[in-house]
Amino acid sequence: MPKKIISVAHTFLDFTEVYAQYDDPHKAGNVDVAIITAHFGEDENGPVWVTEELLHERVLLFICQHLVAIINKENTVVSMHDACDKIASMQYGFGTFIPGPSKTPDIEQSLVLGAHGPKKTTVFIISA
Repeated sequence: MPKKIISVAHTFLDFTEVYAQYDDPHKAGNVDVAIITAHFGEDENGPVWVTEELLHERVLLFICQHLVAIINKENTVVSMHDACDKIASMQYGFGTFIPGPSKTPDIEQSLVLGAHGPKKTTVFIISA
């Protein structure tokens, strides 16, 4: 069965299904791979920062099986302290750090990957 790949990253629009602002939210259902761009990434722990400016539908971050985030090499910070300083000067209505997949053992000590989001997250750091 072919995979459903949705992108809000303009670089990949030629070979993915485009998810544009005001699209029907049902279009984001059953997404195997979501490709997004992020404002910046943090080197120490690996999360990326995204706001509504780059992301049209928040739910896309949480319902896909594999999240691919793209950041420019120049847009990385060393620590979460630096990241918090950086977002303090930004204006946004919605913003979130996207970490890697959760690894949550439930009460019965059974490990569940991606219980709170994608099962896999890949970050590509590119040179502009």
